[in-house]
Amino acid sequence: MSTNETHDASVCGDCLMWIANGEPPLSDPATGADFNEEGEAAWVDAWVTRNAGTYWVCSSRPTADGEEWTDEDRYYGRDVESCFSWSPCDACGSTLGGDRHPAAWWEVGA
Repeated sequence: MSTNETHDASVCGDCLMWIANGEPPLSDPATGADFNEEGEAAWVDAWVTRNAGTYWVCSSRPTADGEEWTDEDRYYGRDVESCFSWSPCDACGSTLGGDRHPAAWWEVGA
């Protein structure tokens, strides 16, 4: 069952590239070491498992209290700038400091 409730989120640069382009990071976010094929696959598997049953979009902005998302917002997004944060990434859970980019997600499923 899917819902129309959209949840605002802040995501790291790695997750932004994954959400936008399907490109996993080139290196391990925790260690900085370059990924081999197994490391990349493990990152993707962990991301997909953590976010099972959700659909993510980027280029969005947090909504004001009570403001509804339109179908156009969901399709085109809402542009805003990123900002530095020590808060965990809402998509992968990384606690490394860095830019957090606005994103949104909603539940999808049977």
